[in-house]
Amino acid sequence: MPMAADHTNGQQRASAIIRTLIEGGVTTFFLAPGSRSTPLVLQIARDSHASVHVHTDERGAGFAAVGFARGSGMPAAVITTSGTAVANLYPAVVEASTDAQPLIVLSADRPADKRGTGANQTINQVEIFGAYVRYFADLGVDDTSSNISSVVDVVRSALLAATTLTPGPVQLNCQFAKPLAPPYEPATGQDDSGLDPVGDRAAQAMWSRPAAPVEPISDDVLSALTQSARGIAVVGRLDRREDAEAAAAFAKALGYAIVADIASQVPRGNDPTGPITLCDETISRDPERMPRPETVLHIGGRLVSTRIGEWLRSVNPARVVHAAFNSLAYDPFGLITDRVKVSAASLVAASHEVSRKRIDAGSHSLRTGWQEEVVALSRRGSEAIRERTSVTSIGVPTGPQVAGAVWSGVPGDWSLLIGNSLPVRDFNDYAWGEGPAHIATNRGASGIDGLICTAYGLSVGSRRPTLAVLGDLTTLHDLNGLALVAQTSRPIVVVVVNNGGGAIFGRLPIADHADVFARYFQTAHDLE
Repeated sequence: MPMAADHTNGQQRASAIIRTLIEGGVTTFFLAPGSRSTPLVLQIARDSHASVHVHTDERGAGFAAVGFARGSGMPAAVITTSGTAVANLYPAVVEASTDAQPLIVLSADRPADKRGTGANQTINQVEIFGAYVRYFADLGVDDTSSNISSVVDVVRSALLAATTLTPGPVQLNCQFAKPLAPPYEPATGQDDSGLDPVGDRAAQAMWSRPAAPVEPISDDVLSALTQSARGIAVVGRLDRREDAEAAAAFAKALGYAIVADIASQVPRGNDPTGPITLCDETISRDPERMPRPETVLHIGGRLVSTRIGEWLRSVNPARVVHAAFNSLAYDPFGLITDRVKVSAASLVAASHEVSRKRIDAGSHSLRTGWQEEVVALSRRGSEAIRERTSVTSIGVPTGPQVAGAVWSGVPGDWSLLIGNSLPVRDFNDYAWGEGPAHIATNRGASGIDGLICTAYGLSVGSRRPTLAVLGDLTTLHDLNGLALVAQTSRPIVVVVVNNGGGAIFGRLPIADHADVFARYFQTAHDLE
């Protein structure tokens, strides 16, 4: 006769889940309160190793966890109760999945025997996020010792899936039966776990993201890149400054100019010690004078600008190599001919190999004519940026002027979060020069939701003061995130670019249809 399951309150399973995460380095938790998640909440509330951030809105808590991952490179866990609370995490899970950000979802649930019975606050939470999670497990109510051991194994597997190869979100759906809280016992103040108490500062010391394997670039691809007489490196979104430094070093070794996306972390400007950098403004202002490369090296993730792809499609280069840091597909213009998986270490190794070959061949001066062409283009772009961002009179600033002023004014040791819609495009076009220590964008799915909460999570994860530049509709979309920002221990500044509605739609053909544009697309308002 099978042994009956012991599910008096689920504290053993909850303890196993939380302790395994903490031992694995996940010490930051974003919590949206609810009843069914009580066993998990009791564990983090009474664990000195957990850094807990409470927000009333599950959607905001999820985006705060995404921001934390962007700022730290580490996963945070977000805890919700059952029902629609879990569904509210969907936008954040999509963003994390499409942009390779680690995230642990701990969704509390009713026991399986309550499903399909009409029990209150019960929905189908099993694989609710579909293909957007890297791993899913449905943890039942069995609290026997053998099952607790398997729970530990499941949590370790989830953590591995969230942080290696292509990082992303995972979901552990945790069934809990009543009673959800044991009889109250005052805390003893003792901790026999053997772990040292940590806050968000020490969490980073506990966690070490698994090193990406050093996969050398094949001789065929490296030879094609090296021998190209006219090469351009397009650098998309990168997570870490070390990745950006490796990308810039490789481009410089190849003799390639760089088109640097705003989220690439690559310095944008005319640094005499670095590679030549070009800007999107040059493409829009003077497309017929853009260089026509025969080889393009795309390093990193997606780009803000669609003009880059349109320009490259018109050029139709013979070879387009995508050097990717993860396994996410990215080829919206159908141009990539070669795809290689790289790490910062493999790019640095390739840089040394290219430099060594050039020294052996006695080639120290690279393609003088090509260099002169792109240098002249870079200077023209810089002049155009200065013209559009300069402020000559007191009045309502333009988007480019806001981008230029923030970029030059934000302290170098701050993090900068740039909202979607017009702000990120203005920064991509007009932010020129050194810039802050870290730039973040939510460009996985490019939504306008959860950006204020993302700023909070970014500040916690990066351990830096944070400045967020957001559009007015983006701000209205996440106003309750200000309640979370109010909890900050570091400065968080939100700059709102208020153009009275969805001004970006004014760039689309629908703007010509005056009878529907203002009400149905622009959503104009007079809020201050």
